[in-house]
Amino acid sequence: MPRRLAIVMAVLFLSAGAALAGPRPPRRTLVVQDLGAFDGDNTLGVALNEVGQIVGIAVSASNLTSSFLWESGSMSDIGPGRPVDINNRGQILLQAAVGNPDDPSPCFLLQGSTLTDLEVPTGWQCHAADLNDAGQVTGSLSSSGGLSTTRGFLWSAGTFTDLGTLGGDIVIPVAMNERGQVVGGAMTPSGYEHAFLWDAGVMTDLGVPGGLSSRATAINDRGQVLVQSGPRVYLFEAGVMTDLGTMGAQGPDQFPIPLDLNDRGQMLIAVADAQAHTYRYSLWTARRPVPLPSLGGGEPGAVRLNDLGQVTGTDRTGEGSAWHLALWTTVVTRGHRPR
Repeated sequence: MPRRLAIVMAVLFLSAGAALAGPRPPRRTLVVQDLGAFDGDNTLGVALNEVGQIVGIAVSASNLTSSFLWESGSMSDIGPGRPVDINNRGQILLQAAVGNPDDPSPCFLLQGSTLTDLEVPTGWQCHAADLNDAGQVTGSLSSSGGLSTTRGFLWSAGTFTDLGTLGGDIVIPVAMNERGQVVGGAMTPSGYEHAFLWDAGVMTDLGVPGGLSSRATAINDRGQVLVQSGPRVYLFEAGVMTDLGTMGAQGPDQFPIPLDLNDRGQMLIAVADAQAHTYRYSLWTARRPVPLPSLGGGEPGAVRLNDLGQVTGTDRTGEGSAWHLALWTTVVTRGHRPR
């Protein structure tokens, strides 16, 4: 075969091989930003929305707690109460702190300078859990007078709706979506907690797929629900419970904690190590984990995930340094070029 023809054939062969192999799949990584510390104190991000706002708390050396809003590179004090969530309208869900755990406590919605009291029934403590863009709030009301009782609620336009029970005295809502569906855990007559899904006035027992107890910890607008049961995590969708496994936990001393789930199906997972007293955090996309990188201190801690694939929490820039507000952002690369 003439040399020129051989070269052409070789090029065609290599091109065909590349075509058969297809384009290189995208690679997802996380980059972390140091957003600073509020008044120089240990600072933690609590929740974030999709329009660039983060709420959190800062704790001083004398154990005094401040609440802040981070926006456009600066932090501002949002007054008394601890932030629980912030929606895309900029409404902030606040829970008042009380000195005596038996004292009644209120919950509020803050928008701009307007503070709206949820007007908790007399004698009850409010424990806020989640807020959606419609301004609906879910959480629990507890009373320690006489027999201890904790009831789940959905608050909407000034009205409290009791979520009902699974036969026990304790109901703990954890999360809700834009459709007003609520998930959490509720005690059953057996004395064990079961994960539940509340939808349009009906509380459904999601069972205990991995042990004696379970709790639903997150729900997205597609109706997908994350459930923790025993040492495993499950995804409930359209009546089907799928076992996702241990999500990186290894051995009897480690167990996964599903923290959040967005509309893209991404999951924020913490793995606790009881022996080492440590946690490691990962953002799971398409069933693959991406560990959260550190600011330098090697102790990242995350709490919430938004629909953009951003995560907020806290980390240190060095061993023994103060905790800073941290933001992790997903970066997709093809080859060596980030997108």
